[in-house]
This record gives sequence, structure tokens and C-alpha cells, in this order.
Amino acid sequence: MAEVRFKNVTKSFGDVTVIPKLDLVIPDKKFVVLVGPSGCGKSTTLRLIAGLEEVSSGSLFIGENKVNNVLPRNRDIAMVFQSYALYPHMNVWENLAFGLTLRKIDKQEIRKRVKEVSKTLGLEMFLKRRPKDLSGGQRQRVAMGRAIVRRPSVFLFDEPLSNLDAKLRAEMRREIAKLHRRLETTIVYVTHDQVEAMTLADCVVAMKDGIVQQMGEPLELYRRPANLFVAGFIGTPQMNFINGEIEASGRDAKIVTKGMELRLSSRFSGFDKEDVKEVVVGIRPSDLVVSPSSKDSLATIKASVEVREPMGAEVFLSLDSEAGPLQARVENHHKVDVGDTITFGIPEDKMHLFNKETGVSMLSLDDEKPAAE
Repeated sequence: MAEVRFKNVTKSFGDVTVIPKLDLVIPDKKFVVLVGPSGCGKSTTLRLIAGLEEVSSGSLFIGENKVNNVLPRNRDIAMVFQSYALYPHMNVWENLAFGLTLRKIDKQEIRKRVKEVSKTLGLEMFLKRRPKDLSGGQRQRVAMGRAIVRRPSVFLFDEPLSNLDAKLRAEMRREIAKLHRRLETTIVYVTHDQVEAMTLADCVVAMKDGIVQQMGEPLELYRRPANLFVAGFIGTPQMNFINGEIEASGRDAKIVTKGMELRLSSRFSGFDKEDVKEVVVGIRPSDLVVSPSSKDSLATIKASVEVREPMGAEVFLSLDSEAGPLQARVENHHKVDVGDTITFGIPEDKMHLFNKETGVSMLSLDDEKPAAE
């Protein structure tokens, strides 16, 4: 059992509270990714699990054991750092074996584990090399191997791929995903990279100011963000936001914004139209429909193209509209140039709506979750 539980946990540095109150359960054998902007508390949360920071108040459990006062070496965890943290005077074999040697593991068992891990990570050819003679990707493999040989209950990854180039990051993501399937161990992974979060995680925890904003499967956060923060943080390019007002007349209601009017559909029925007036309409750049037919869209809006960024199979467009700046992501077969004025449609089933005052999603709780693609 390697479930990690935070119960009313706070963490303060002097007068500054970084984690005001954290209630969080990280399930056994799941790959959980903590995401959020710099300073949101995700790395502090990881360091609390590792025992590198002390809990100010509340209780932290690993399995059935409360670990508030348990030393890091006795927590049955292993951590992989952003900076690799390898011993420069030791070769790869010695780096992999060092932690086991400290724990006085039998030499034959050490040899067995190091051989298994070096084979799994493709390090067999580099066992006699020192870290300075390795590439960034090879060093990260050694850092991962050093954690794996210990066979801990929980693996902690603190932005382990941020020092690698794009090609190596993609390769290492695949390696980490394969390792999780093979080891079936609880992994808590911190990153600011949405691609890592969306591709690796069983569960994503979005944090802001030390508070969990939403927790769920990656596609759930993408398709049904709980609030404006999650909607704006998850997804590249980020969701478009358009300010509007609700005008209600009996049972009927519409959203009025600059440049368009939108009928308020039954998907947004879970609130009092008389109490909520100012709203924010959200639409993802990939959901804007170029030159829509009337049956496809809830509303249309005209926009001029200011910047065109070819991305291979897709093109990112920066747009200027009466409702404000927008971004669109369209397929490259659309013949669109800078200066063109285009009509875009907002499909009813793709639109998001948020209470402007609270930032909370106004999507009806009775609305069915979209099926996974």
C-alpha cells in the first residue's frame, strides 16, 4: 500500500504560508502529476512527501503510516531531481549501487539489481563512465536508475526533464511511461510542462497559490475545467476568454458580448440567471470553426488575422476581433494569410461559461461527461 494522503496540511516559511490547507489523496500505483505556475506550491508539496520540508500543521501519511516526523531515509521513497544530483567522482555503476551499499544490502543482490536496471534503461555500455562523460539524457537515466534500484513504494520526480532538449524530452517521457507500466508503483511528478502532464498522468492535480483547483484525468481537466484558472492553464494555445453579460427574459436568456450574441443553452442551466449577470465565455482555439454553416454554431464572430504561425499539420492564428484578441488553431489546408478577415463559429457543445466574479464554471452538473476519444 503506497497511497499518499495529506490531511489539513499547511506549510509556512516564517510569516509566509505557501500551502494554506491541503487535503489530497494520491492513490496507490497511480501516476499523479502536479501542475501549476511557478510559486504555486507543487514542488513544496513534493518536498513535504520526501521529508525535505517539515509539515507546519496537519498530517501526512504514506500508506498507513503518519510520516510527519519520519526521516527521509525511512520513508520508503526515492526522488529524481531536475539537476540529476549524481556523484561526479563515481562511475555509473557506483552511482547506481551507492544507495544500496549505504543500506548494507547484500553484494550479490546489489549486483543483480544494478544489472537489471542498467539493462532496462540502456545503460549497460556506460557503467564505467563518470557523469561528465555522459549526455544529458544518459545522466537522467542514471538518476532514474538510482531511484529504481531501491524499489521504493513511492517515486518522486521534480521536473526531471526540464534540462533536456525537445527530442530528448519526448524520448524520456516514453521511457518514464513504460517504467510506470512495468513497475506499477505510485509516482508523484511535478512539472510546468502541459505536454508531460497530459501524456504521462493517470491523474492531474492543478494547483494555484498552494490550493488544489481541480483534480482528475487529463482529458477531464481539458474538457471540463472547474474554473477560469484551470481553463486558462491547461491547453496550448490557451483558451480564448470573452467577457459578456446575461440578458434574461422569462425562461429565455442570451449572452451579449461585443461583436456577437449567444443563446444560453440548456448545458448552462445550473444557476440563477437573475443573480449572475457578468460572465466569461470560453472557447478553445481548436474549437473555432472556420467559415461555419448556421447549423454548426451557436454564434459567429468576425476577426482579422494579425499573425500566422505554421506548425506543420496545423496553423496557429492570432486574431483581432470586436470581442478582443483571439487565437485559433486550424488545419493547414485552410488558405489563410495575414490581413484576411474571417468568420469563425462557436459550436454550442464546445463553449464554456464562467461566472466572472467567482471564476467558477457554470456548466450544468447534470451534463454528461464527454466520452473519451
